Amino acid sequence: MNTKLSLKLLLLLLLSLSLISCGQKDFVSQSNNETQNSIKKEDNNINQGNDSDIKEDNNINQDNTPSKLFAVAGGSNKIPGICEYYLYGINITPRIKPSIITENSSYYNVQNDTAIYIDIILNVYNLSNETKMSNDIIATKIKIKNNEYSCFSLVESIDGTNLEKSASINPLETRNIHYVAEVPIADTTTGELDIILTINGNDFSNKFNLDSFQSSIKENTQQNTNNSEKQGLTEDEYYRIIKETKQHQQDYIDSIDDPKVKQSVQTADSAAIAESSALYIKYPEDTDTIDAALKRVLNGE
Repeated sequence: MNTKLSLKLLLLLLLSLSLISCGQKDFVSQSNNETQNSIKKEDNNINQGNDSDIKEDNNINQDNTPSKLFAVAGGSNKIPGICEYYLYGINITPRIKPSIITENSSYYNVQNDTAIYIDIILNVYNLSNETKMSNDIIATKIKIKNNEYSCFSLVESIDGTNLEKSASINPLETRNIHYVAEVPIADTTTGELDIILTINGNDFSNKFNLDSFQSSIKENTQQNTNNSEKQGLTEDEYYRIIKETKQHQQDYIDSIDDPKVKQSVQTADSAAIAESSALYIKYPEDTDTIDAALKRVLNGE
């Protein structure tokens, strides 16, 4: 009886030891698996972090890609299949005006007394086979003192006497385009003007010293203190206006058959003098120039 009991106890003890041994192996195996999984996850996180850093570095490098310089002094810039252009001029002024001024020319005046226009004039030749809007050929912006300003465009008419907003350029056509930004006057006194042109997805830029524009800024501001003030014309322009008036009156006189009626109408010279008087009122500061033009007309020039 005691022998059987002893054998049973021995078997139970061996069975218990066997179960304990298996449990430890399973626990060790499970622990090893968990440790390996943890290491793998940590490695993956590190790799993902490195990939993110690499992507971020790539983005930084892309953002810092320098733009190309566009030619300024005596040089043109050609983008094959898009356009050829050169810098015609830069003005800092409260009034945008076309290259050729006539009595019917259009102007764009700044409306804010504390602001002024920066006028970047490009001579642009459309090389594409399609009609393009001015901003579709070249989009322009400027930077002054870390402030960025977008430009709107004004296209000169083919004869250069008028300005058209957001006009189109025909294939193989050349136009002067004014890219204009309105900026605070205080920002135009010193520092650098950075002009950035975007053409076909690529940036082209150049920098200019604002100090070199100060004399023209002062002159333009004084001449345009009152935006409603009439812009004076040249002597040749006054001459053309007066001569056309004289010729128009002479044509009218020549068309009259009745001698009595012909004698009663205003003479061609009188019409020219009357036109000059009207010009005195319209341009009171140009009386001497108008007189010189009138003299040329009356002398038969």
